[in-house]
Amino acid sequence: MSLNEIELTNNEVNLYYHEPLQRLNAEDINRMAGSIADDSAFFHLILAMQATIGKAGEIIPMGFKILSITPDSIVLSPGFILSSSGLYQFPGKTITVDPNSLYGKLEFKLESKLDKNVTKLFWNLSAKSFNPQVGQSRKVHQFLLRENFSETIDEPTITPGYYPLLEYKRNAIGEPIADVKFLLQIYNSGDGLNGATIENNTIANDKLSPDVKIGSLQALSASFTGAARESITNALNFLMAFCEQKNFIRTVNSSGYDDGIFRVRTQGNFAWWDKGDFVFRPFA
Repeated sequence: MSLNEIELTNNEVNLYYHEPLQRLNAEDINRMAGSIADDSAFFHLILAMQATIGKAGEIIPMGFKILSITPDSIVLSPGFILSSSGLYQFPGKTITVDPNSLYGKLEFKLESKLDKNVTKLFWNLSAKSFNPQVGQSRKVHQFLLRENFSETIDEPTITPGYYPLLEYKRNAIGEPIADVKFLLQIYNSGDGLNGATIENNTIANDKLSPDVKIGSLQALSASFTGAARESITNALNFLMAFCEQKNFIRTVNSSGYDDGIFRVRTQGNFAWWDKGDFVFRPFA
C-alpha cells in the first residue's frame, strides 16, 4: 500500500490560547470577548451557524415578523442579523410610513464602531501610577433602518451600502397601505427555522407526481404570492389551506362524457349534485 500526502491550504482553525502566568494585554482580552475576530471562538460559532443554515459568508436575518398592518403603519417584531462581523439587533418597531409615499422600501445598514465612553484608569509611564481618563468601553454593532420611498409608481433604488428589508405599496397617495412583502429571506420569524425560498416559476408539471390531481396548475402557481413564497414552512401551510378549501372532486375525463367538477349537497336523507355551475339537481 502506498500513501501520498495531499497538500492543503486554509485548513486550520485557530483559537486563542493563553499560557498560565502569561501577561495579558488589551488585544488578548478583546479577542476573548469577541471584539477582535482573529482566533476568536465567537466568530467560529457564527461561521458554524451560517454553515448549518447553508448560507456561509452571508447575512442571516431572523425575527422581523409582521405583527400587524394599519392604513399607514407596519408593526415589526424584534429581530437580529447574524453576520460574519457579529450580531446586529433590531428592537421591534411600529413604522409609520411617509404620508406622501406611493411605493416605499425599508432598507437597513450594519455598522460597527467603538463607543460607550466611560472613565477608566490608564497607566502613566512617567508618573508610574494610574490616572483617570475617558475612553471607549464597547465595540458596538448597530442596526440602522430607514425608509426609502417614491411619490410615483417608480421603484425606489436601494442605497449603496444598505440591504433591502421589505417593500410596501399604495394604490394612491393618501390611501391605506395595500401590499407589504419582504425583500430579504427571513430564516426564523419566531415560528421555527424556515427553509429555502420558493422561487418564481419553480412549480412545474415535472415536479408533481402524475397521480396528483390538483385542478389547474396555473391557478395553483398564481396563488403562491406574498408570504407563501417566503419559506417552505409558509408554502406547506398554504398548500394545506388550499386543499382544505377544495370542496369538490373531479370527474373522469373520458370521450363522450363531461369533464368537470362534481359536488354533493345533503339535507337529512336527501342529496343533490352539481357540476360546478351551482345548479344542484336531484339524483336521477
